[in-house]
Amino acid sequence: MSDDLISHYRALLAEHGPGSQAVQYADRDTHLARFSVLCDVAAPLGSVLDIGCGSGALWQYLRARGDDARYHGVDVVPEFVELAATAMAEDARAEVSLGRADAPLP
Repeated sequence: MSDDLISHYRALLAEHGPGSQAVQYADRDTHLARFSVLCDVAAPLGSVLDIGCGSGALWQYLRARGDDARYHGVDVVPEFVELAATAMAEDARAEVSLGRADAPLP
C-alpha cells in the first residue's frame, strides 16, 4: 500500500468531506445500493470486518437498518479512522483501527 494511495484519499476527503465521494462513489445512492446488496447476500450478519471502511459508512448503514452486528472497520487513512472512531464512540459493538489490508496476520 503506497503513500500515494493515502494521499489520494486524503485529497478526496479534503475536497468532498466525509461522504460517498471521499471514497470514490459517484453519489450517496450508489454507495447505499452497494451496502444493500452486500447486506442482503450476507444476512443475517453476526459480525462484519470492513476493510477500507473510510469514515464508517457501512457501520452507519447497518445501524440505520436496525442491524446490531459486531462491526470492526480498518482503514489506512488516519483521518478516516478518526472520523469513524468519533461516530462509533457510543457503540460498544463497534470499533475501528488504523491498519493495512496487506499487513501480515499475527
